[in-house]
Amino acid sequence: MKSIFTFILTIAVIHHLDAKGTNESMTTTVPGVGGQFPHFGDQVSGNSGGGSSPSKVSLRLIGKTFAVNNGSAFIPVDSITYSYSNDRGGVLMNDDIDNDESLMYNESYKYTYNAGGGVYNPLLHRVQTYDAKNEVLSLTYSTWKIVKGSWAWKDSARYGYTYSNNKMTSSVLEQYYADMWTNDIKSDITYAGSKVESMESPVYKVAFTYDANNNLTSVIDQENNLGNWQFNDKHTYDYNGNNAMVTHTLETWNTGTNSWMNDKKWEYTYSGSDVTTEIESHWNGSSWEYYTKHTYSYDFNHNKLNDVLQSWNGSSFVNVSVETWEYNIQNLPTQITTNSWNGSKWVSAANDKQYRFYYENYFPASIVNVKDQSPVHVYPIPATDVLHVDLTLEKPASFTVAIYDMKGAVLRQWNEPGTTTYKGTFPVGDLPAGAYFIRVSNQETNITERFIVNR
Repeated sequence: MKSIFTFILTIAVIHHLDAKGTNESMTTTVPGVGGQFPHFGDQVSGNSGGGSSPSKVSLRLIGKTFAVNNGSAFIPVDSITYSYSNDRGGVLMNDDIDNDESLMYNESYKYTYNAGGGVYNPLLHRVQTYDAKNEVLSLTYSTWKIVKGSWAWKDSARYGYTYSNNKMTSSVLEQYYADMWTNDIKSDITYAGSKVESMESPVYKVAFTYDANNNLTSVIDQENNLGNWQFNDKHTYDYNGNNAMVTHTLETWNTGTNSWMNDKKWEYTYSGSDVTTEIESHWNGSSWEYYTKHTYSYDFNHNKLNDVLQSWNGSSFVNVSVETWEYNIQNLPTQITTNSWNGSKWVSAANDKQYRFYYENYFPASIVNVKDQSPVHVYPIPATDVLHVDLTLEKPASFTVAIYDMKGAVLRQWNEPGTTTYKGTFPVGDLPAGAYFIRVSNQETNITERFIVNR
């Protein structure tokens, strides 16, 4: 369905800022559904907000970093932070780690790394609002730009959502031009029972079909081309007797013959419930030709440990790269690192990638009174050598500053004299990479913010 969004130039740019080259790899969920359209994918897949399973709800993602190997070391590229309120949260789907639009965050900030200056610069700010049922009412994007002579967040685009009986029924996209919201595009969603049947706007249509076991069998989209509806992509899904997907086929519309034309195909094999191989083939005009192959291995908790990518050289599959996954005690990924094949072994090489993920308990028992809107500003996120803390209090007062780890243990603590405006800089280069809390407290104030240390 990726072509559905070609008309949304602003949103396309925003999403590409987050994209790192996802493929159709499928080990737990249906590929090609939702994804780029915020919060719509969950309506089809049936996931609750956050894309997490019930076993993962005690932790939520608060930070994500991305780095690329320059030939000798991993160099930061960007980082994203997430903050929440109430009991909302979320974790990424392991098969789509670049897509965070299902997380139920209040705010998210994205930073890009300036290697020359050794600092992170602001790039993208996202804000979500909710109703009493924790349904997302709006998602607003802002970019870091020069506004009236100084750098500031500038609104760019936003989605607004409506619901009926806990189902999303419409989504409105607006873009911000000339200091006003304009160019709204409304998408209406219809259902057949509990399943999404169609999604339609003045510029595109998407139709969904299912089998008797409620498995998604096809997704067909159309675009409005100067008043004429034209087919675009068709995804078809086939399943085995265990309702596990075995084939996913992509067809594109041939305007010359007015018919569907084969494009790509993905085939899956299993060991129990775990996908063991995924083979991608491309249509050469008369037959399918192998393109790539993924081979997966798992631990006893069914966590993916390795993803070996091979390419077809015309006669056999040859090694290209391997992803290695590491997890925390709740089976959530903490680090994903790729290595390259040098002809005889796996090595760390230029353009290899590394993701790191940081989590928090929803409400750590030893840290209380976390406020939604805090007068404390902590930066940069992530920090490498030093952490800056800006604080504004309503009236002069002395206070205590403490740094905690994720278990609630106090790592450092010190006192500051009475003031209403405070700016502090603290060394954090000796702290292990990970997530931490910093708390400012006195008899009247108890404010906690989270920060991340990265190497």
